[in-house]
Amino acid sequence: MIEQMGDKKIMLCDSDLCTACSACENICPENAINMISDDDGFHIPDINYEKCISCGLCVKKCPVITPLHKYDVEPSRVYAAWSNDRKNRMSSSSGGVFGTLARYVIEDLHGIVFGAAYNEDMQLEHISVECTEKLELLKGSKYLQSDIGLTFREVRSFLKQKKYVLFVGTPCQIAGLYSYLGKDSDYLFTCDLVCHGVPSPQLFQKYISYLKNKYKQPVLKNFSFRYLEGWCVRTSFEYKNKIKTLVGIDNFYIKAYLKNYLHRESCYKCRFSKFPRQGDFTLGDFWGIGRETPFIHDVQKGLSLVIVNTAKGQLIFENIKECLFEEERSLDEAVMGNKNLVESSQRPVERDFIYQDLRELSITQVAKKYNLLDSRFFIVKRGYNYLLRLLSRKK
Repeated sequence: MIEQMGDKKIMLCDSDLCTACSACENICPENAINMISDDDGFHIPDINYEKCISCGLCVKKCPVITPLHKYDVEPSRVYAAWSNDRKNRMSSSSGGVFGTLARYVIEDLHGIVFGAAYNEDMQLEHISVECTEKLELLKGSKYLQSDIGLTFREVRSFLKQKKYVLFVGTPCQIAGLYSYLGKDSDYLFTCDLVCHGVPSPQLFQKYISYLKNKYKQPVLKNFSFRYLEGWCVRTSFEYKNKIKTLVGIDNFYIKAYLKNYLHRESCYKCRFSKFPRQGDFTLGDFWGIGRETPFIHDVQKGLSLVIVNTAKGQLIFENIKECLFEEERSLDEAVMGNKNLVESSQRPVERDFIYQDLRELSITQVAKKYNLLDSRFFIVKRGYNYLLRLLSRKK
């Protein structure tokens, strides 16, 4: 990606490799870089050459062009875990380990937690949280790209004050943070997430608008990609004082996401879906546990995959163990159910056309064209499972 005006020329990374980690925006001493939306609605850096002084820091701090190598890397240890706090576990997408870790940083270390949260307009952005009451904003899987904004600068400011910071994000965001900082810190703890890829924020807004219009809701209360009655991926929101789970065309977004149709181009050639990992921890769902080595515990309330990648991470994990159920497992088992730990999502041919169609067609038309509908069998099975839950409650 070449940005040029007059005699000035900045060689940013190629557009199909840019992850929008925002390291360049945060490092610019003249605030000459802003993240804007491309034609498909993905964030990309834009340079204002009236402000640019051609210092080259944006190139130097790009984790794709100039990756920062971490040295505090241990052989990764893998755990299946969940929080012993039932409320925390049930309000989380998997086993509630993030909530436990975040609470430890805030309550025991008097630190700050950074993570992704929806704002009032259902736009996803990274924010900082300093009290446990606001941790709910950061919980839950959010299958789109968050706006980092200038949070890297905030992290650096807190670290200079010798305050502990926990930063959670996708692997490329964690890589961007370390590149921006230029070094690790004893006061910084990082969690990278097992990432399947990120769709366009603009597309997500179109999807949310579709749901609001169809159900005549000015606000989608308690919107979630992970309905918490059981451990699964299921989109839902509050409707007429009940939780409504989405099927058919209404479930278009998650169906397209799971088929890899919507990802950012860099996600198909991800530089960070590998070991060693970027964070002190890697968090995700422990999909597929017990296929080869038995796991005798009930996982229906959610199970976290926790990979500890550094000595610093292991020390913190030892400090929160008493708040968790945890069992050490093998790395091979973790990779078996989470291929994105070691490889990028495959790019399907549908990716060539779907964003163009989404600009020109309605969501209903796109869902039908790309066969992004639940099968009758799936809908019947969902109804059957719902009846079983009702019967079990009556007992």
